[in-house]
Amino acid sequence: MATTFTDLRERRKAIAVFGALGGAGASLGVVLGGLLTQWFGWRWCLLVNVPIALLALLGTLGTPRDRAQRLTGRIDIAGAVLGCGGLTALVYACSQAEAHGWTSPGVLGVLLAGAALLTAFAWWQTRAAAPLLPPRLMRDRRRVASLLAGGALMAGQLSVSLYLTYYLQTVLGWSALASGLGFLPISLVTTATATQLGTRLLPRFGPRVMMTAGLCVSACGLFQLTLLDPDSTYAANVLPALITFSVGMGGSFLAIMTGATSDVPAQDSGIASATVNSAQQMGGSIGSAVFNTVAASAAAAFHGSPRAATLHGFTSAIWIPLVLLLLAAVVTTTLAGHRSTRVYARANTPPRNSSEVKNGQGSGSRGA
Repeated sequence: MATTFTDLRERRKAIAVFGALGGAGASLGVVLGGLLTQWFGWRWCLLVNVPIALLALLGTLGTPRDRAQRLTGRIDIAGAVLGCGGLTALVYACSQAEAHGWTSPGVLGVLLAGAALLTAFAWWQTRAAAPLLPPRLMRDRRRVASLLAGGALMAGQLSVSLYLTYYLQTVLGWSALASGLGFLPISLVTTATATQLGTRLLPRFGPRVMMTAGLCVSACGLFQLTLLDPDSTYAANVLPALITFSVGMGGSFLAIMTGATSDVPAQDSGIASATVNSAQQMGGSIGSAVFNTVAASAAAAFHGSPRAATLHGFTSAIWIPLVLLLLAAVVTTTLAGHRSTRVYARANTPPRNSSEVKNGQGSGSRGA
């Protein structure tokens, strides 16, 4: 999108639609999951991905040809192993903490292993001839803020999905289908806000204001969820919280994508886009694992009925993504206003010697 839509206004619309569909798709997946679970069984929540993938594959037949210049380069296999291994270890450790505790040797050992792998990954990216994540991309403070904001927002979204799934079915006693339909406002509000509000306000206020405001509004929606009790109703208590959270999420999507992918050469746009998508996925994976662990631990320590214990666990755990959103808002306020475009001054200059390639400034890194 960054290279195809050369007109800035059209690019904003395209990114807004893309971001809105990403957020709405996650919520619509819950609706479809509830429908499939109630009518056909939970296994169809996995099998349904086969026809969806086949449709997407057929859709590629109508995709316009890629007119971008082909660049040569080697694949950073060592970077892929170190980076993916470290992130996988972190997610696994967070998910195992529920059963074994955060201080257990198994959990601490995997956490330390993940941290060591990611440290090695960061070191290797400064040495690799064709780094998987060129260090020059991370010298832009606005991009770093956008990545953190995207991860925090996805952590909040998946935490809300976990929270509401259990709350609607366990506390309110809704069916799987009804619970899925309860998520529909998230899709509608997120899409409308991103495509209508975000595209109009971003040119006026810029990524920093839009990201900061969106994160704060989403945090307000999570705070509303902390006030739920067994006597709360969907229309009076749950729905307003979902609308508030979705307005913030839709309002910040475009700003996050813009801040993460702007001011990069065309040959780096793919890497920048992959980075923000990876940040969102990892934020959601780690955030939901931590949320689930904290919720289960708080529920187990609560003395009361199972229904009350479940609600106590969720209302305690929702503070984790809420704090993450507020911390991300502080980061975006501090960093997102700074543009470090000068780090790309030589991005399009052919390397004069092997040392430039080693520093990640040559054609090898551009083709990664």
